[in-house]
Amino acid sequence: MPKQKKRRLADYSTSEMVKLCGMKASSTFENKRDKVFERYEIDPTLFKMDSSIDGGENFYPVVYAELLAILIKNWDKTPSSRKNANRDNVTVTQICDFYRALLKDVDDLPKELRGLIYKSCQSHFTTKCLVIWAERVVNGLALFTETHMDQPEENIGKLCQALAINLDKMTYMEYMNNKLIEAVPW
Repeated sequence: MPKQKKRRLADYSTSEMVKLCGMKASSTFENKRDKVFERYEIDPTLFKMDSSIDGGENFYPVVYAELLAILIKNWDKTPSSRKNANRDNVTVTQICDFYRALLKDVDDLPKELRGLIYKSCQSHFTTKCLVIWAERVVNGLALFTETHMDQPEENIGKLCQALAINLDKMTYMEYMNNKLIEAVPW
């Protein structure tokens, strides 16, 4: 089947997306794109010129292309994307490094798009807070544990148990709150 023309000049073709992601081969781009689609549960048919034709031409609407390119370009930095990735072995530093890369790429976007993200995406602000505070929490917990190890009367095991139980409760409550928000018809 011959290559179709883009419906709108502003939209990106696969070859333009490959360049936008800074990749040399379209196969590398497509491989990472498919993994991003799977990870973030994005329907691949949304990016087909004609979704009824299997293997049809892809197009990337201008409103999504640059943000999608950021995710694809940084796929290798995603802690869960590594070979034999084990969730238990992911460090806070790895997570923060991944989010720092995403934030840097958002900061490098054209001024208009960057401004829209800054103003309308709560997740951008949340990610900045995560990068700032996550490593501080881990370092604070390590320092807290170390200081209590030196106390002769302190039972550090009981203290760590109490902290772990309270963290589990907080995680559960956050999960339940999110489920309740999803259940309530706005």
